Amino acid sequence: MVEVASTILKPLLVDKSKARFGELARVPRHISEYLLTKFDRDTIKASSFIRKYCPSQSDSKIVLHRIMSETLVGGDEAIVLMDEVHVTPILKIGIYSVSLTQINLGVEIYTTAKIIKDDLEVLRHGSWGTVALQYDYDGLLTGRRSIVMVGFKPLETAKIDLELFQNSRKEFSLEEWIELLMNTCGVNPRAYNQR
Repeated sequence: MVEVASTILKPLLVDKSKARFGELARVPRHISEYLLTKFDRDTIKASSFIRKYCPSQSDSKIVLHRIMSETLVGGDEAIVLMDEVHVTPILKIGIYSVSLTQINLGVEIYTTAKIIKDDLEVLRHGSWGTVALQYDYDGLLTGRRSIVMVGFKPLETAKIDLELFQNSRKEFSLEEWIELLMNTCGVNPRAYNQR
């Protein structure tokens, strides 16, 4: 069954044991699995990506220093991170408050409707993606110095090609298909009887 699955569904297969390897253990499982898929199951490349774009909390002051010293709102340079982003509208001033879940910079972060308009999941329950941050030294957005999210690109972890699964189903026996589905959910099918 593994050979059939690896031939038909190869772009979607992830060795779940690798998702907890090294730097990959620092992000939620679905993100590490997404990165393994993106980097063709190469744990070294995926770990390097996390090291570069997901700094640890102990590096928060260094990240803040880099934002303040290397970027300015309106400029070409931005510090890019990968994080889970939550956004809350601030009605009084017509902008949005941003919070990051993996790294707390210890300062308020703001953004505009223009930046989040393509991914409203950040308003519902948050969304993982790459975040571009700049320093608003002149207080153009809020009237005081702050950090501004000037770009957000969501990770595409929830898009499913149902047609691929429907077309692939005919290549498996019922038992193989059930085993594949159970493995996908992280359950060992050999630990259960058919019922």
